[in-house]
Amino acid sequence: MKRFFVIAAAIVVAVLCVTKTTYAQNEHARPAVGWDSLKSMIVYPEIARRAGVEGLSNVAVKIDASGTVVDIIISGYDIFDDAIEQAVKKISWIPEMENGKAVSTSVFFDVQFQYRNTKGTVRKTLVIEAEKPVVNNNK
Repeated sequence: MKRFFVIAAAIVVAVLCVTKTTYAQNEHARPAVGWDSLKSMIVYPEIARRAGVEGLSNVAVKIDASGTVVDIIISGYDIFDDAIEQAVKKISWIPEMENGKAVSTSVFFDVQFQYRNTKGTVRKTLVIEAEKPVVNNNK
């Protein structure tokens, strides 16, 4: 009976190792600090806040196989570009993995700047999506 449990435990460990290895074989590029930390690093520009400017920025970050940011393309309200670019360049990125090998890729996400003035307080919401969007060529 003891031998059965030892064999069963070895099988469970082997399955967990294979599952973990398979998962690590193919992963999308992402911020090394995590999406929530990146979100907290993007500062609502004071000039936009005072002017009441809200908006959505679409961000494309090209990352090479070593995790270095090669290019950043931001579309939307120009007033938010510097805040996004500073945060994206400040952090390290984990490159995309394909079949266990790091490859260069682009990461696409949106940053939503909005505020609500309730009793003199400002609440900011920065929404970052990590999913790759479907390309719409009809724009």
